[in-house]
Amino acid sequence: ATFAEAALSRADLEGARLEGASFHDARLEKCLVWKTSAAGAGFRRARLDGSSFQEADLTRASFAGATGSRVNFTGAKLDDADLSDARLTSCHFTHASARRALFERSVLDESRFFKAELGRASFANARLLGADLCKARLSDARFTGANLFDAKLLDAAGERADFTRANLARARIER
Repeated sequence: ATFAEAALSRADLEGARLEGASFHDARLEKCLVWKTSAAGAGFRRARLDGSSFQEADLTRASFAGATGSRVNFTGAKLDDADLSDARLTSCHFTHASARRALFERSVLDESRFFKAELGRASFANARLLGADLCKARLSDARFTGANLFDAKLLDAAGERADFTRANLARARIER
């Protein structure tokens, strides 16, 4: 299905099967996309303010260049997803699985990744000012050149996480 450039504000897509659907440049403000199956779907440059993708299957989905604040990805499956160049502030990725996901050059200020699975994810050159990565699993995650000023990484765990050239000023990293 194609919803490119569609206005879907406040739409209820809960439980829908949207595998491979295209939402490129669409407006999905305050949408309910709970428990939706949208593996491989495209949300490039979509506006997502206040939408909830809670427990949705977004494996291999593309959110490249998407924008939004207060987007809820709690418990979502974002494995192998592309969120490069996205601007997603004050968003919730709590308990999300984002293995091998790309967050490169994204702005994720004040976003929460509490207990998220981020193994092999790349946050290269991303901005995560004040982000919460407490208890996140970071095995082989890449934060090269990322700005984690004032971020919280309390009890974050993982071997071989790479913070080369990252800004960790005022970050809390206690274990």
